[in-house]
Amino acid sequence: VECLRLNTLIGEILQFARLDKSVDELALTNVNIPELLEKIISDARFEFATKQSSIQLDNSFSCDLWVDERLIYRALENIIRNALHFSPVNKIVTISLSTNDAASELWIAIKDEGPGVPEEQLETIFNPFYRVDSSREKKTGGYGLGLAIAQKSIQLHQGSIVASNRVNGGLCVRMILPITKKLGWVIP
Repeated sequence: VECLRLNTLIGEILQFARLDKSVDELALTNVNIPELLEKIISDARFEFATKQSSIQLDNSFSCDLWVDERLIYRALENIIRNALHFSPVNKIVTISLSTNDAASELWIAIKDEGPGVPEEQLETIFNPFYRVDSSREKKTGGYGLGLAIAQKSIQLHQGSIVASNRVNGGLCVRMILPITKKLGWVIP
């Protein structure tokens, strides 16, 4: 078990280092974002089945982007897993797609009903190895790299990621990807 945890940590550190130094070139392919989200949701439902938390895709529409599928998958998976880890039993994690008014950005919002994050730490949570509460490590088994990897992956696509506390409790993490000819926005 300890060897597996050490191997996982080394893999996370190497992944972050490659992203941080932009060593990996983006392998852009045409990716249907809702289909990608459905794959991640299916895996998450299986992984978190015993917790009885629910996850659903709301406000979806068909859209394809030219992105590095591996990096976008990893970013979304990290955020969704965090949302499920910190959501109470029998609560719903929702994912929604939308665009800004000018339709120049795709917004992917992941909302949970967990404890949220202290306001002064909302930007800091994306720093590598940062943990809001050190006692969370035992609960979740994470290393504090998932959000940093997600942020770097989105930034490599000229996007951004922001976290905000929800009015009625919980956290909303919004990934913002540009809809430009450079990224090849396609609406079938």
